[in-house]
Amino acid sequence: MPCLFTQQFSQQGGNFTLQIMIAIMLSRGRITELLGLVGLINSLSMALWFLVSSFISTELLAKTKRVAVISHRGGMGNYPQGSFAAIDHSLAIGVDVIELDVRMSFDAIPIIYHDSEVNTRLCRYESRTEQPASLRIDELSYAEIQRFRCGGNGNAKFPNQIPATERIHSLDIMLAHIVSYDQQVQLMLELKPIKRKRGRTFINRVLQTLHKHDMAARTNIQSRHPQYLRIVDQTADQLGIELLKGYTALPMQLSLKIGHLRRWLPYLFRGELVYFTANDPEQWDKLLKSGATGIITDYPDKLQQYLAEQP
Repeated sequence: MPCLFTQQFSQQGGNFTLQIMIAIMLSRGRITELLGLVGLINSLSMALWFLVSSFISTELLAKTKRVAVISHRGGMGNYPQGSFAAIDHSLAIGVDVIELDVRMSFDAIPIIYHDSEVNTRLCRYESRTEQPASLRIDELSYAEIQRFRCGGNGNAKFPNQIPATERIHSLDIMLAHIVSYDQQVQLMLELKPIKRKRGRTFINRVLQTLHKHDMAARTNIQSRHPQYLRIVDQTADQLGIELLKGYTALPMQLSLKIGHLRRWLPYLFRGELVYFTANDPEQWDKLLKSGATGIITDYPDKLQQYLAEQP
């Protein structure tokens, strides 16, 4: 028991003296004193954290280099998510990165779609007499998914969004569309979870599609599932594909704390830190002061204007 406890404590940064004290207390059964010591350590750590945080000027954390503008789902504040219309607008205004979500159909076709099921408030089935066998993307074939029409009814969450009726696009079709512009825009693809046994097939198909359109070196892959990222690295090596790396996407709620930590412990957070999803100047201001190097937003045009107005 003492060995296990001190090993865990050591991994969390405890020093050797404290480890000896804890081991002695445990060996003598002095649990009450041990709990008191742990409580004291926690209290001192919290006090030190808030003391340091209060004296750190967030202005000192602000980056001087240009912040990357990343259009969330293509810029869904302006046009329907994952639509050609959204992509066209993002490319026209010159965003740095386009972020898109990817799932896989039943017949193993990578699909540009965020939700696990087709949202019937935003999409309609082309037949009024038939119903789809399922609404789940991973239970529908690509041909069945193509029978939905999305984006023509507006979106209550984005009242100023301009309607554009389109099919749900495959990754292959979307990349062909982006490449046709001949712009060096980067992509950020978030791989959504699918059934465990199909994970490797999913990742393999995504990477092969990127390679087909010569987009791998300009594409950063994100996922909330660490095992996906490990498989991505393994598969990329096997296929001889070099992906764009260096981005770490985090929720904007963590920006201030991460900014402080990165200031004092830079080795913990290497690479470019980008935050999602920030849509107003107050949020953008906080992210800039916390040291964000990229901002994922539904309104890339407004973010560009905001950044242009900064000193």
